[in-house]
Amino acid sequence: RLRRHDSNFDQSYYCAYGPANGLACSPTNPDVVAYTDNAGIAVSYDGGAHWTEPGFEFGEAVWPEAFGDRPPMRLTHKVRSRGIQLIVPLDLAVDPFDPKTIAIGHCDVGLMISRDNGEWWEWAYRGILTGERNYIRAIAYDPTIKGRMWVAGGGWSGTGHVYRSDDGGRNFKITGIPQLNAEVERSGRKLYVHDLELVRRHGTDAATVYAATDIGIFTTADDGGSWTNGTVELEAFPRVSRVVLDPTGAERVYAAAATATGTTGDAGLFRSDDGGRNWVRLGAETIGLVRSLSVCRTTGALYVIALAPGQAGYWSPRSLYHSADRGGTWAVLDDRFGACVAVHPADPRKLFYVTFAQDIRRDTVNVWSSADGGQNWRPVADDIPLSPGGTGNQIVFDATDSSRFFLLHNSGTYEGRENPPDTRDD
Repeated sequence: RLRRHDSNFDQSYYCAYGPANGLACSPTNPDVVAYTDNAGIAVSYDGGAHWTEPGFEFGEAVWPEAFGDRPPMRLTHKVRSRGIQLIVPLDLAVDPFDPKTIAIGHCDVGLMISRDNGEWWEWAYRGILTGERNYIRAIAYDPTIKGRMWVAGGGWSGTGHVYRSDDGGRNFKITGIPQLNAEVERSGRKLYVHDLELVRRHGTDAATVYAATDIGIFTTADDGGSWTNGTVELEAFPRVSRVVLDPTGAERVYAAAATATGTTGDAGLFRSDDGGRNWVRLGAETIGLVRSLSVCRTTGALYVIALAPGQAGYWSPRSLYHSADRGGTWAVLDDRFGACVAVHPADPRKLFYVTFAQDIRRDTVNVWSSADGGQNWRPVADDIPLSPGGTGNQIVFDATDSSRFFLLHNSGTYEGRENPPDTRDD
């Protein structure tokens, strides 16, 4: 049996990520043991005395003495894949001060940060509570303060907290939300933070951070010192999965919200014109559970993938909708099984749209591009082994370079460019 007290198993990446899915021993060498769980594979070549990860190469030490004299592991060293793809990304952000720094929040494996454009990755966990560091749902960099980033999430044994780092993700501290945690203590429920949005308004010293949670939207304007609950007109739809700021309106905010369970009853899209203090529902007869929401940075036009009101099933039909008047009226652009949609930040006519399949004999899984506002589509990702369909699917544009974008789907994260650089020799 594994004697955890005299091996490094209890300090390995895998100890906290049960349940165990399998344990195997080499038929020719009993000292070679492999162990799998929800986070991947661990291998020991000395009968369990030391454990390592065969899917990754270990590089520079990030925290070399964090656990004493131990073999390299993700808690202490940078890693580079030997062919294994980390799956189920939930959010991605590029550091506005250094576009080579990319942060990805995952289900199961938490926050991974690369500081060399995706070559080597470090697990960013210091200061994040043990029950939450493996489930990061939202990431936001501050575009005016170098090194400042916010993350949030919650999952498994942890509830949702918001964390702030002032050194680029090397260390974090809890900055909220006390109301959310008070409700956890009162009700015993697990409550999570699903999304973060950050805006710096003219004449203010601190950014306003919006947090979408299971009990409404909370905001802070003092770097996390205090949080305000903004759920007027949202009491019946407290579970907010997405919050998006409209760059064309100083105080305009959109929220995708559902009933408390998030899986039954009704859901919808809401707009606030006063920074989140009051809300109105949009398209109540048309827009139900929102799967994806994108706001055009230049025109304020809305693109939404949504189920019909009252529908909540995974395979329920959904449509891609467009509104040019801030949600007053809606037009259907597509009726395929859409996972996510994104409008180009510099071209209001250019869209990206990801579809998945209920029946692969009938439905096509791909990323599609439109140059005419969704009237016509062409496939652009035939070579990617797509597995979209989850709630974390996104297309994220690099805020420092609008030609660069990232696709997040269940099978991993991919980088794309509209005009790849010419790397041929002259």
